[in-house]
Amino acid sequence: MREKQLATTALVVVVLLAVLAAGVWGCPINWVTGLPCPGCGITRAFILLLHGDIVGSFKMHPMLIPLMVGVAVICLVYFGGTLRTVTTVAMRQRRRPVTTGATLAVSDKGKQANQLIRCIVYVLLVALIVTWLYRLVWCWGVEPMEYHEPNLLKTIYDLVV
Repeated sequence: MREKQLATTALVVVVLLAVLAAGVWGCPINWVTGLPCPGCGITRAFILLLHGDIVGSFKMHPMLIPLMVGVAVICLVYFGGTLRTVTTVAMRQRRRPVTTGATLAVSDKGKQANQLIRCIVYVLLVALIVTWLYRLVWCWGVEPMEYHEPNLLKTIYDLVV
């Protein structure tokens, strides 16, 4: 199992180095297809947000702030639940041995936290894809929703045809 993870990591690193060596600096989806990806413009939106331009940030990528809030909530649920569970188990072990019922209660809280995190991730992914589709249809031609002509698929098509 460990060897498989190392091989996968090595493959990812080799592909990234090949992309960088080819002079591609940006979104790999855009480089291959010429179409903007669902996250296209999110870095520029974050930079605009850091400069205090909330409206410009929203125009560049409307999902930045919801994604940031979602990631913050996920971190709070994950780390808050983990710290609370560890503290609860440690306190119970000092006072009395942990019983099966107490262990089940702790694991139920962990399952609920995992379900909440999974739900938040799914909602954010669906919202990101819906926003992307909306922007492809109604915001086409406005930066960053633009077709980039020099892309890999177009180059291959031109070579073949």
